[in-house]
Amino acid sequence: MRWPIRAWAGFFASFMSGNTTRLGVAFAAARYDEVRMAGGLILSFVAGAMVATVISRRCRGKPQAVMIAVTLLLAAAAMLERLYPGSQAPLLLAVAMGAECGIGIGVTYMTVTLVRMGQTLAGALMGDSDRWAWLRHLLLWLGFLLGVVTGGRCHGAFGAGALWLAAGAAGVVTIALPLLAAARASRNHGDRTPPDRSRRDHGAIAFAGFDHGIDCNTMISDV
Repeated sequence: MRWPIRAWAGFFASFMSGNTTRLGVAFAAARYDEVRMAGGLILSFVAGAMVATVISRRCRGKPQAVMIAVTLLLAAAAMLERLYPGSQAPLLLAVAMGAECGIGIGVTYMTVTLVRMGQTLAGALMGDSDRWAWLRHLLLWLGFLLGVVTGGRCHGAFGAGALWLAAGAAGVVTIALPLLAAARASRNHGDRTPPDRSRRDHGAIAFAGFDHGIDCNTMISDV
């Protein structure tokens, strides 16, 4: 079954709370085409998370291995949309976003990021030793916001072709992750403090926002 790209208006590749809401509303209104669309996106996202888990375990937790899969999925979605407009490319986007969450944290969950920023801000005001812990959460949120703006502008300029830019951005992140890890290891040589995983995810958050911006401007243009 094919749905034109405009039929995906109001659905998301990475915001499963929104898709679950649309699923419930569609069930209540007996709009079963929308039920299938929302359900397909949710199942695709879960499948992506499963793929990322398998890859991460097989590759001993190396995030770049997962990002290679994300890059390939995005390239496949771009190619599918180019060759067969109106196909199921948004489902591949959802698989990619589910997989991307396997790099260490849920990179599309900005509600949690903002809650943690508020908590660490309160801790700073109350005299916690790490007074700047809130800053990394702010950077995560700003990276996501910047990615959404960038993705939206790219989609406005290039249409569905912006998916190729998303695949390219994923490739850049894939290359950057091991370089950043090596630089951090060199800087922390001899430091016994456990590494803070959230520090390595700033680039990944920006990329997730980039793709999410493309997704939003593709699928909500009619809303």
